Amino acid sequence: MRKINLLIKISVPVTVLTLIVGFNLIFNQQNSSENLIGKYVSADDSNWVWEFKSDGKLYDYYDGELSDIYYYSIEKISPQCGLEVDEGPLFEYFTRTNINNPLEKFCYEIYGFQDGILQLRYFWNK
Repeated sequence: MRKINLLIKISVPVTVLTLIVGFNLIFNQQNSSENLIGKYVSADDSNWVWEFKSDGKLYDYYDGELSDIYYYSIEKISPQCGLEVDEGPLFEYFTRTNINNPLEKFCYEIYGFQDGILQLRYFWNK
């Protein structure tokens, strides 16, 4: 009797999941819609507040308590968080990285920022 060994290769595609989050400006220190400096409250959860400072830090509050502090950046290049993304004048990406744990990094596509409303599309690998 002859034995046959079979090697079966199973490939699992990488799925990119998306989630839209929105923040409304509640306080802007520089009266300019061209930068993010100021405080924003989540459109979905009024207990969640982000405060952008001019030193490149984002303070994340929940229910009035400071949860974490992040460095933030806005870029127009690919890749973002290890994913190939669209490039061009219409595409901007927002990244926040925990100052105490640089491996904790979140990437978003900026969907819109006008009239005090910041809309972000969060993306990650699964």
